[in-house]
Amino acid sequence: MNYNQVYGSHSTASGIWLKNNSYKSPNENIFSSNILETYKNKVLQDLLRMNIENKIQKMSVLDIGSGRHSLAFEMLGAKKIDLYDISKSNFNRFKSYKQNNDTIINNFQHDICSSKFKNIKKKYDLIYLDGVVQHTKNPKKAINNLVTKLNYNGIIWFYFYNLGSPVNIYLNIVKQIISK
Repeated sequence: MNYNQVYGSHSTASGIWLKNNSYKSPNENIFSSNILETYKNKVLQDLLRMNIENKIQKMSVLDIGSGRHSLAFEMLGAKKIDLYDISKSNFNRFKSYKQNNDTIINNFQHDICSSKFKNIKKKYDLIYLDGVVQHTKNPKKAINNLVTKLNYNGIIWFYFYNLGSPVNIYLNIVKQIISK
């Protein structure tokens, strides 16, 4: 299995705020209206934190991930949306969604750490990564590549979460303390 192909094939990615029964099976429609409504609310909260909720209609957005955030941006009226994901499964899932639904979202499969991605000559007003950058092979390279995609006065939004459960985090801290 290629690096990071677990996402999309074996994980439905973000959505920690969703009820546990939102995904009843691996074949669940991750683009259902009730799930997309929760993503819309989440993205709107983030836009409010950035103080750009009234500007999104004039903004071009680069979203990294499965496509649900992109659909939320579309629901909120973003001018242009490009979706990138390293996962072939996520890419194909969204491609299939596009064939059956009217959307302005452009869908691409790229590794944001790659030179191929860095060489793409597009610029964006908002680059949105919700729980993504910590999963890249090289977060520093990913961020450096993304910065080259920003328009003047553009914004990059990062949301990080801790990997693992609090128990594992505390155990790691204890191990570090004891080893010193």
